[in-house]
Parts: sequence; C-alpha cells; structure tokens
Amino acid sequence: MIGYHGTSADYLDSIIENGLLCCADVDRNWIPSMDEVYFWGDNFIENECDEDDDEEMIEYALIDAAIGSAQCAIAQAKDCRIVVVKFQVPDDEVETDYSCKNMESANCIARDVKPEEIISIQISNDLSLIRGYFIATMMNRTESAIEFTNMEKFVGELFEDRWIDLDDIVELSELSAKGS
Repeated sequence: MIGYHGTSADYLDSIIENGLLCCADVDRNWIPSMDEVYFWGDNFIENECDEDDDEEMIEYALIDAAIGSAQCAIAQAKDCRIVVVKFQVPDDEVETDYSCKNMESANCIARDVKPEEIISIQISNDLSLIRGYFIATMMNRTESAIEFTNMEKFVGELFEDRWIDLDDIVELSELSAKGS
C-alpha cells in the first residue's frame, strides 16, 4: 500500500536516517496516539475520493490530507516546514486507524516504516510567520497532547477565527527520491 504521512521538518533528519518511527521518543500531537505510524492511504481513497477521480487527483488529495496532518505538528515545531513522506508497505501489515473517533479514513502500521520503503519526501517553504495560525487550530482540540506557553497561546489567540488557504502559500518541493 502506498501511504502519505505529514509532519514538521523537526523530524526530517531522523526520517532520512531511520524512516518513520512508530515508537520514537518524540512529543506526540495527540493523546490517543499509540506506537504506530499514522498515514493516509487506501482507507482515505475509499472513503474520501470519488470513483471517477483519476490517479493525479487522488494523489493530490492524499498529499493535501498529509499537509493537514502536518499542520498539527507545525503548531509545536521549531522548523516550520511541512514534510510529506510517500512510502510503500505491504497491505497485510496495514490497519484502519481506530485511535480516536472519526479517523476511520486513515490507516496505520504498528512498526517503523524503513528508509528503503520511502519513495519520496517533499518539503514546504518556511511557514514560521504563520505558526500562530497552526497553534490556534490546535489550542481547543480536546485530544491534543500539545501544551503551549502563555506567549504561544497569546499568538494563537490572534489567529483565532481566521482562515488561511494554505494552497495559496504552501509550496512543496521534492527533497529526495528513494526505493521503488
């Protein structure tokens, strides 16, 4: 199965060296997260894409979902660039994400995604000027595991009730191609 995982560039060096780690000693974005790699794949295609979508439209939708996931990581990131990792793992190792309510369109795998399973890595432009927007999106999420400082909360409040169309500002470029 082809999967797309989104995160911040804080983890880029580790991803390049070790792949996507399911039980890394990292700050988790979500309280219900377990020792799994969460990603967008077949469940997303089945539940969120139309039958008449072509491969290019489906890939765009999967990348967009990974960008959405990465926004959560950007809220606490030091390096505010989005990273989208495309990888391939055996179908029989993949499960549906039941970590929390309404995540059935996501998939997960209960092991590390090895570096040789990574097909490509895309990285965005620097989004640090709007980090407050990402903080605002995470501040009131009941299952968020992120703790913000008073200053971060102040900046996040400045962005509350704001909508930024990330399609207008996020520019992804290929970092490296591996495998496949």
